[in-house]
Amino acid sequence: MIVPDATEKKALFIIDVQPLTCKGDIPPKVTKNIVRYIEKMPYEAYVLAEYHAPPSTMFYKQHDFTLSEKETGKTCETVRATLQPFNDRLFEIKKTTRSCFKNPDQEALQNFLEQKGIEEIHFVGFDINDCVLASAYEAIDSGYYSFVLEELCHHNSGIQELKDAALKIFHRQNMTNNSLHEKIGRKTVNLND
Repeated sequence: MIVPDATEKKALFIIDVQPLTCKGDIPPKVTKNIVRYIEKMPYEAYVLAEYHAPPSTMFYKQHDFTLSEKETGKTCETVRATLQPFNDRLFEIKKTTRSCFKNPDQEALQNFLEQKGIEEIHFVGFDINDCVLASAYEAIDSGYYSFVLEELCHHNSGIQELKDAALKIFHRQNMTNNSLHEKIGRKTVNLND
């Protein structure tokens, strides 16, 4: 797997890898690969995002759905366990929006990233066409190099067309690990060994 290497200081955002998003055939496989990736590729900072959708949010107002924190659940235990050694570099977000940068602690998130000297963010998780997309665009607009790691993202319902549509948008902007502009450095990591 190709990994972007544009700067020295990078953060890994793990978005909405929760029991509700890990159902079906594909999400558990993606989650296993996220765990392998965390084990193999060190970062200066990690951001763990969890979502829920109370009635006061746009999820309900525009799309007529709600999900409590109990329904969405906490980040999958295997991911949490793998991040345990990095607690001193971990920032956790509970969000009721799509973008990680629009959470109730958005100022604290910005301060955390600044304190760690972060210049580049890599995104993994669910849904590639929704919360990952919103977060990646918000990050690039906030001045961070922003890359979605294609192999470590998907749509929780396993709808390939939605993933493909998001990838088409990301590729156009050179925002994935598989669509890097030639001037961006890269590394490789093997998730199979």
